[in-house]
Amino acid sequence: MLNGSDLAGAVAGVAQRPQLNLVLHLVLTEGLPIAEQEQVPDLLNGQGELQLKVHRLLLLSFWPRQLDWPQLRRQRHQLRYEIDAQIARFCELWPERPLQIDGHQHVHLMPVVWRQLLVSERQPALVLQWC
Repeated sequence: MLNGSDLAGAVAGVAQRPQLNLVLHLVLTEGLPIAEQEQVPDLLNGQGELQLKVHRLLLLSFWPRQLDWPQLRRQRHQLRYEIDAQIARFCELWPERPLQIDGHQHVHLMPVVWRQLLVSERQPALVLQWC
């Protein structure tokens, strides 16, 4: 969880244990965003924290596009910024490690997240974790 409270401790711990299998635990439902807040305002609450709950991700996944309203379009667009920012941060911290992804509250299984992962600029290096 790149937006966790002790990222520096986690980075130091991984450096001491190079045999560990690293997985990016994609977080979209709580905590501070990795993207600039100005890039993802519709994903945030009043405290600047991510607020996309599972029911919103389901709505974004299955709501018919022909019935869309502007906020849903903005959230889908901003979701890509946040996902790309988390992937970029992981790759900056551990450039030699393969990119494997799972998700907090299983967000990686939501169709809207899958679509964003598949169009990510880092997609060729992507390995999705099922476990």
